[in-house]
Amino acid sequence: TARRGEPGLVAFDATTGDRLWGHSTLAARTTAINDDRVYVTGYLQDGNTGVLRALSTADGSLLWETELDHPDTEPVVANGELLITDQGTLAVHDPADGTRVRSLGTFGDRVGTAPAVSDGTAFLGTRSQEIVALSIDDGATIWQQSGSATRGISVGRELIVISGESLPEANLAGLAALDRSDGTVQWEH
Repeated sequence: TARRGEPGLVAFDATTGDRLWGHSTLAARTTAINDDRVYVTGYLQDGNTGVLRALSTADGSLLWETELDHPDTEPVVANGELLITDQGTLAVHDPADGTRVRSLGTFGDRVGTAPAVSDGTAFLGTRSQEIVALSIDDGATIWQQSGSATRGISVGRELIVISGESLPEANLAGLAALDRSDGTVQWEH
């Protein structure tokens, strides 16, 4: 991300800290990096037009751009596909050209967190206080659980851990672990 006073996305050398390149995008979010591409969602300089962009990791040049309605979270690359949340809809885009391939479902007017992905399943926190597990192949709901994951979802081998404002059982802020296969609460703190 950019430094204070410098809009857009800036790449730095991890070893030296030298600036490698910059790409202006208003309100750029956290990126997803895969092979030789950086994927970023944000808004054009008009502040109203949402976009998904692919940039070259080598020099920051624009490879392609796709217009979005209202990007909710950062992009996620998984299983050779690009997952984007856009105005409450989780969709799969082709990382080669940004074309929308399929929708996995709509979850209100905005999505609360970027999906966490493992083994063909996307785990998603919605703003309507639900945690959902979806098949990336066809969008089928594997399970749903009440509660928020407003601060993120982490995926382990057997559990997912959520950090949110309203946990499934206690209805308080904190952490909860849910079984990956069926969403049952294992513990809360």
